[in-house]
Order: sequence, then structure tokens, then C-alpha cells
Amino acid sequence: MKPSLQTGLTLERGTLRARATLQCPSVQLVWDDDQLLGIAIEEGGVTVELAFPSAACVERFQRRIQRLPVPQEVP
Repeated sequence: MKPSLQTGLTLERGTLRARATLQCPSVQLVWDDDQLLGIAIEEGGVTVELAFPSAACVERFQRRIQRLPVPQEVP
């Protein structure tokens, strides 16, 4: 499996859906002029950045990710 990025339009006007296939990505916080922008997920030349308006939003996102059940095998 190679890292890849696919983009496609969604049914909701003005939105975009992106799907990245990653195996072991690097995940880091992204900063701009001492202001938190969000999270960068990167592997094999593919970078996906998620922007958040505040650190509290990043923390809320982190908690939601931690609560996701991880299946033993992906179908």
C-alpha cells in the first residue's frame, strides 16, 4: 500500500472531502507566529493539515480521537 491522497466533491455545496491512505504517519502540531494552527499528518510526501481556531478545539478533537474504538482487523 502506497501513501496517497484522493480528493472529491461532497454533496454539500462548497465543501471538499479528502481521503489519505497512510500506514505510519508522523503527527505534529503546526504553529504560525506563535499561534496554534492545528495538526499536520504526514507520510510519504502526503501532508494533511487540520486547522483549529483554538487550543481548546485541538484538545476536544484529541479526546474524540482517543475515544474511537479501534477494530482488530480492518475489513
